[in-house]
Amino acid sequence: MTYLQILRPVLLPLALTVSLLLASSAHGHDGPDPLIHWDFKPQQLQGSKLKARLGMDIELSGPLRWSQDEFGHSLMLTPRTAGYAQPTGTDTTLPTRAITVSAWVSVDEPLDWGGIIGRIQDDGDQELGWMLGFDRRAFTLTVSTSGANDGNGRHSVLKGTTAWVPGRFHHVVAVFDGQSARLYVDGKEEAFSAEQYGEILYPAAQQISIGSFRDGNEDHRMTGRLRDIRIFDLAAKPEWVRQEFEHGVKVAALAARPVVSDSGFAVEPYLQFGTQTSMTIMWRTTQPGSTLVRYGATAACEQELAVDGQHEIHEVLLQNLEPETQYFYTVETTLADGSIVESPTYTFTTTVRDQTPFAFAVFGDTQKNPKVSGQLATMAWAQRPSFLVHVGDLVDKGTLANHWTEHFFPGMKPIAQRIPFYPVLGNHEENAQNYFDYMALPAPEYRYSFRYGNTQFFMID
Repeated sequence: MTYLQILRPVLLPLALTVSLLLASSAHGHDGPDPLIHWDFKPQQLQGSKLKARLGMDIELSGPLRWSQDEFGHSLMLTPRTAGYAQPTGTDTTLPTRAITVSAWVSVDEPLDWGGIIGRIQDDGDQELGWMLGFDRRAFTLTVSTSGANDGNGRHSVLKGTTAWVPGRFHHVVAVFDGQSARLYVDGKEEAFSAEQYGEILYPAAQQISIGSFRDGNEDHRMTGRLRDIRIFDLAAKPEWVRQEFEHGVKVAALAARPVVSDSGFAVEPYLQFGTQTSMTIMWRTTQPGSTLVRYGATAACEQELAVDGQHEIHEVLLQNLEPETQYFYTVETTLADGSIVESPTYTFTTTVRDQTPFAFAVFGDTQKNPKVSGQLATMAWAQRPSFLVHVGDLVDKGTLANHWTEHFFPGMKPIAQRIPFYPVLGNHEENAQNYFDYMALPAPEYRYSFRYGNTQFFMID
């Protein structure tokens, strides 16, 4: 028995960074074959190409990471790995009268306009194409058709009622049958609209997105996981959708496991002891995990350096850098459960050459005033100093862990992620081990010196 009403064939696309190629491998199952079937697991990867079970392959770019559970694999997406693609074949026809898009997906981070898969244009009054996506609370379907065309196309947005759970898999299905559009979440119909009818109106650009709501002037990339996407040139019946969810209900019951979380930082990244050719980057996570810094001359951060072992306090020394040069960096820790703690991309600049003028900021007695020190740090950074000297009493009581994680580092965040700071012990630090754990300074760390430009600085306890 089939619950799909056959209408017309189609070719579908996607995105995760570059081109799509035709594949012929079939995947046996009951019911009609999809036109496109992507099974996101490492066994399907050949080089940088994800081989489709049916339809077009995906050429991937960016760091590829996989998540595994007792039922299989999924591709982990961050804003660094989601992307875009262009069809490379001559047949770029997409379904216009009937389409069903089925996706097993987990979303980690809310977006105003999040995209799972689609081909869309939403530039000013140009509203064309479709997108299966999500917003800050629920899953969505955006679609534009000839029946609602006002000359430049007009989108309708269907919004589900079930709030997506960060890190948990949901089965999301979009159906358009030429007369109406429907959105299903976890086997149940949650949105219906008869505003859109006729044929789907597509933008002229052949770009198709997976993991991103992308058009001519937007690129909102999702954070989460993709497990399976299938596209049919058929309009699915509710019973088929229900059965498809029931087939994967054990996946939906898995415990939530976010891919990326900035909340995994106990202390966000900060800079220590820079020279003309080096910079130390440190951070602390809430659990032990791996240590990796990506860096480079552009925001692409094409180089990386890892440190062996599992750590809570992470320390990475970047060497062989160019003097007086700006670099971009981001840090990443993979925890034991496979989830990733990843920072945004920041910049730092190596120490100036000997004859280059420079300026620096001086702080002291930040103690337990993160609000005040945060305001000062913001004001200081506005002057773009090259580094910061802290003359002591970083915290109120050095032996208390939360005085570092809740007072000192949150207050220093606006500046410490961008320039190195050079501290000395004050009496409030109490010679606590916390100071020595968090700082990366020349031994014995309570006294040391450093050179910046043509000046030697002496730091004395």
